[in-house]
Amino acid sequence: MNQSLFWHDYETSGINPSFDQPLQFAGIRTNENLDIIGDPIVLFCKPHLDIIPSPQACLVTGISLQQAYLEGLKEPDFISTIHAEMIKPGTCSVGYNSIKFDDEFTRFTLYRNFFDPYEREWKNGNTRWDILDMMRLARALRPEGIEWPNHVDGKPSFKLEDLTRANGIDHSDAHDALSDVYATISIAKLIKSKQPKLFDYLYNNRKKHEVEKIINTNDKRPFFYVSGILSSDNMYGTVMLPLAKHPENKNAMICWNLMKDPSCLINNSVETLQENFFNLHVSERSSDIFTPLIISLNKAPAVTPINLITPEIAQKLALDMEICRFNMEKLIQSDISEKLRQIYQSQTAQSTKSAESALYSGFIPKEDIKTLESVRSASMEDFSNNSYIFNDNRMNELLFLYRGRNYPESFSQDERKIWTEICRDRLVNGIDGRKSINKTRDEITCLKRSLKSEKAITILNQLMEWLSVIERDFHTNLE
Repeated sequence: MNQSLFWHDYETSGINPSFDQPLQFAGIRTNENLDIIGDPIVLFCKPHLDIIPSPQACLVTGISLQQAYLEGLKEPDFISTIHAEMIKPGTCSVGYNSIKFDDEFTRFTLYRNFFDPYEREWKNGNTRWDILDMMRLARALRPEGIEWPNHVDGKPSFKLEDLTRANGIDHSDAHDALSDVYATISIAKLIKSKQPKLFDYLYNNRKKHEVEKIINTNDKRPFFYVSGILSSDNMYGTVMLPLAKHPENKNAMICWNLMKDPSCLINNSVETLQENFFNLHVSERSSDIFTPLIISLNKAPAVTPINLITPEIAQKLALDMEICRFNMEKLIQSDISEKLRQIYQSQTAQSTKSAESALYSGFIPKEDIKTLESVRSASMEDFSNNSYIFNDNRMNELLFLYRGRNYPESFSQDERKIWTEICRDRLVNGIDGRKSINKTRDEITCLKRSLKSEKAITILNQLMEWLSVIERDFHTNLE
């Protein structure tokens, strides 16, 4: 089977994938040598009229909602086109910060449009990858041949536009989806050229079963790990020890940062630790209690064996290997795996109020798969004349939203009233963490006072006009 990489990027209406929307998508396919094969794909998505875009997101992307509405596909057609590319056999879907951001938008958009949200990640020998942590690992372990930018405060910067600028890579239209994809491929080529062994190592170890060779509890070996959640003082890297498999997530491992004293984990009760980990606000938590890190084995974490950390690298990263060894011995002698099982048992997210937010509440039952397919292929007449009933009630709730957004003509008079109330809750009352139209207008007004850029003011004026479009549509539904 021929392997290929599908480099992609979204520009979105906000940062919450459960109720914000993709506005633009770009994708480019390459072979494993990073040579482009095929034409680039650029798509706009029509914004839903029950969703209020974030002013900050609009300023970042520069995309007007009017442009997306005029040029865009309806969301079902938009995500169907993307899914058709990502499901092709041998595809590795990859981007820059894609696993934490873009993949979440892909999953949630597939989910609310009645696709299996996960199969494109594994079916047909498919995989996914993200080169952001490759850049962190390269800077920590193999920085030679690449210019590494810093923020004004001296901390390392891994912003795509900073890396391209520092390395003379054309990226003239940052936050345009296609420009970002070309820039990401260029950065990947830079690493592949200057540090080919590191590139090949991470690409070949993106799969879960390869990661498990490094992170496992059988022999309790320490490993090196980089992540944006770690301290910039250590170049976002540290030495970790796997402690236990997560009791409710087979793809997750509970690990400890060996630069931290584990006495708090060993000496405190299950109840005290649960309270600190899950119930207290960050400002209320004890400063003496550190939290283990949960590493997802199926999210291509950037990990290496500990033998790559030479004394010179440890010194550069401000890692005290003696402290790490001492803390590791403490943990191994204590054997707290049962305590961890009790701490993390039944601590997964509770069911949410909104079906849109409930993707991770469980897999869609197999007996609903055929109904998913029927909904995707249904016409307005089909929705008017037929009932589609799912065993999974999330899908029944999503179906009502799907009809309201794409086939409102299929609603009965009573259904139209329900849809109007849903829109009222979202647009007027701002439920479930959403901002209402009026609060968004207030935010735009405040931003306009503080901004001097004519381009930014134009974007905000366009958004203000779009809010009026949404409002008119809502009042039309009231009539």
